[in-house]
Amino acid sequence: MKPVRMPLARRLLALMLVGAAVMTARAEQGPRDLFERARLAEENVRTLGRALELYRQAAAEAGTDRPLASEAELRAALVLERQGMPEAREALAAVARTYGDLPAGRAASARLAEESTQAPGLIPRLIRNDINFPRAFSFDGQRALMLVPDTPSRFPSPGSLAVQNVATGELTVLVQTVRTADGTRLDAWPENPVFSPDGRQVVYEWHTTGRAAPGGQASASLRVIAAQPGAQPRTLIGPTPRPPFDVPFAWSSDGQSILVKRQQPGAGPQLLRVSVANGEIQHLASFEQYQGFAEPGIDVSGIDGLKLSPDGQTLAYSVSDRPGSQDRYIYTLNTVTREQRPVVTMAGVNVRPTWSPDGSQLFFVNEQSGRRALWVVGVRGGTADGDPRLVLADFQGSPIDMSVTGDLYSVRQQYAGFVESVAERNPAGSPIIQTFLGQSGIWSRGNKLAFIRRGGGDVADMIVRDMSTGEERTYRRPGGFAAQSPSWLPDDSGLIVSLNANVDPEGPAFYRLDLASGNLVRLFAKDTADHRRSAGSLVSADGRSLYMLVGSRVPFDPPTPGFATRMLWTGMVAIDLATGAERPLMTFPGGGFLAGTVGMALSPDGQTLALNHVHPAQWRLITVGIDGSNWREIHTDNRLARLDAVRWTPDGQSLLFIEGSGTWRMMRIPATGGTAVFDGLDSANFAGTVPLPTYEVANIANFDVSPDGRRVVFGSRTVPTYDVTVLENLLAYLMR
Repeated sequence: MKPVRMPLARRLLALMLVGAAVMTARAEQGPRDLFERARLAEENVRTLGRALELYRQAAAEAGTDRPLASEAELRAALVLERQGMPEAREALAAVARTYGDLPAGRAASARLAEESTQAPGLIPRLIRNDINFPRAFSFDGQRALMLVPDTPSRFPSPGSLAVQNVATGELTVLVQTVRTADGTRLDAWPENPVFSPDGRQVVYEWHTTGRAAPGGQASASLRVIAAQPGAQPRTLIGPTPRPPFDVPFAWSSDGQSILVKRQQPGAGPQLLRVSVANGEIQHLASFEQYQGFAEPGIDVSGIDGLKLSPDGQTLAYSVSDRPGSQDRYIYTLNTVTREQRPVVTMAGVNVRPTWSPDGSQLFFVNEQSGRRALWVVGVRGGTADGDPRLVLADFQGSPIDMSVTGDLYSVRQQYAGFVESVAERNPAGSPIIQTFLGQSGIWSRGNKLAFIRRGGGDVADMIVRDMSTGEERTYRRPGGFAAQSPSWLPDDSGLIVSLNANVDPEGPAFYRLDLASGNLVRLFAKDTADHRRSAGSLVSADGRSLYMLVGSRVPFDPPTPGFATRMLWTGMVAIDLATGAERPLMTFPGGGFLAGTVGMALSPDGQTLALNHVHPAQWRLITVGIDGSNWREIHTDNRLARLDAVRWTPDGQSLLFIEGSGTWRMMRIPATGGTAVFDGLDSANFAGTVPLPTYEVANIANFDVSPDGRRVVFGSRTVPTYDVTVLENLLAYLMR
């Protein structure tokens, strides 16, 4: 039998497609993509070695791109530093010498200068990198108290109270959460556990709600339990209706009483002493509402800054010194005389006070301009004994406790934030080909991707990446860009964006970001006196108008506890980008969309809108002309698991949307209606291929299609885990 030969034209076409695929693959593996992969690897302590390799490869392949090469070499030096490698200092010096004219070179010089002012040779030792939501450590540093969630979550969530052996990782559950019969939600759970001084008992809050609460009223109790399996708890306070909340934070040195922070909405916190024997309450101190002990910038949710000295006489805590101040100072409170004294009044945010075993030293973290440093100050009789001294200039963790041998234990949250992934669009299965830090990605007609990349605090930069070459340009603005997806102008010359809240003294507004100059021009206010406008918007096909939803907040009916109003979207308007004048596009039938999320997409010809309405009772996919004509519900579903992501295919013939929860799939449906079919992107199939062990596939934050229809970009988050590190023999080291 003769071999079947492909016609010449088809063979040429196949060769062209293979060549294009090879060129694309090479572009994606270029130095910029290597750098992004290194950034991802650096966010997890388990892959620091891989990050170092990728940074060095990116620097070697950067060629004439000196800014990229300098950033890659700087990050490689900092990875060496995190690993405790002695060659880290020389690597930093090399960056400073070679790239002194660039930001990376100046940053390396500044880092070298910082190192010269701190105690040399202190390197935190990693103990574990898989701790989940640690709350406290035993005094010997051998055991950690934590809440173990029933299921992974992008936010720390209530879970069963457990003791973990820090050395072996072995978990011993003390108190189980209580779920509803169908397992859909928690009815009762523990919170805020604290070890007794001898490590034999644990105090914690016990929260109840729903059917587990007496009379259905949410309540809380303060309970004590022995730190061993099978022990039964004993109630000291409660159950009492929530709020107020009684949060335990320390035991007395003799183990006879527990210190509690009582927090009630609309009032300042109070500090109480509770007897372990009979639950008798004694008032210690009251504070102003602005002194609520919140700690901005601290990355371990739920750990308070209140620390009792080993002799039980002095309480250290961090509060704002005055209303509206961004600085936080550390004070002491004598638990006998009630006298309060400032001990740390350095500029910046001073938090996480931690006592030495003899109570003579107080370690704390100072944060300024996004940089965290570890300091120590002597304390005598509740008063500062000398000036604070720098211990570590670059300190990424949050101190928890110091052991009796002088070892300082800290925790550091692994990267938990937004990532963007690019996948091939293939109905047979869509593999992920890129993953990088960012959120709110949106494709331009010219194959560029605009997205937000968060820095420290509220800083969020706008990034525009050329998806053909991998090159990026960063646009910065004080206060940062809002997380809402930007909107491209049709000619790719700029973006319509929003800024983070409270940036503009005139109030929230829409802006035009010119990509060539980087200039940002305020266009018009987000809302009017008559109605509210949606943060999401669409640019018209001619680039002259902005389409958005309008509506108002209306009372809940029937009334819902904890919620006063909800949004009612009643229609859509067009805003002239040149003048800010508003004209109506359409009024939604049936009174509008109530208490739900509405996704929007504009057809390639600019004549038809797709509206994806997610409501607790129903999900609807709608097409309608931009003038309000031809309203059609082309797909409905009574199941609850639907998201607001919807996009047109580039040919305008179909709509793509996301369905599912827990795991999700991309579906395709004809724009005229019909049967929805699977289009190849399935979260269940790619979870293991993403270079992030804690990638949360159940959540999808944004979704868009490339201009040629061959790829999709979508956003998700990572689930937080924690590193536990120790600065061993810290006290002995500082006394040399």
